[in-house]
Amino acid sequence: MLAGTAIDGTVQTTLPAGTAFAPVDLKVYFLRPVAPDGRDLMARGTVIHRGRSMAIGTSDVFDADGKKVAVATGSSVILPGRPATVTTELTLPDLAGSEDDEERP
Repeated sequence: MLAGTAIDGTVQTTLPAGTAFAPVDLKVYFLRPVAPDGRDLMARGTVIHRGRSMAIGTSDVFDADGKKVAVATGSSVILPGRPATVTTELTLPDLAGSEDDEERP
């Protein structure tokens, strides 16, 4: 998750404020184990390609001793003209009172 967040964060810095984007894929290579000892991890992301509709990035994840523990690559689709946040309230359909419930196995 940290590796993907680093990529997404670097892609976001290349976009105009408020522009929507969405991650498409993420490939992570785990290089060494990380002990669950409560010590911090650090990730550094880099955009290696930024086009009009796609961006590709990489990230390196380091443990508290500075050793590289993972590397990742990922891509995002850029959605110009679409807001980065939802501006209307989203509601889910009421499935509890559906008449089709009796027909389902």
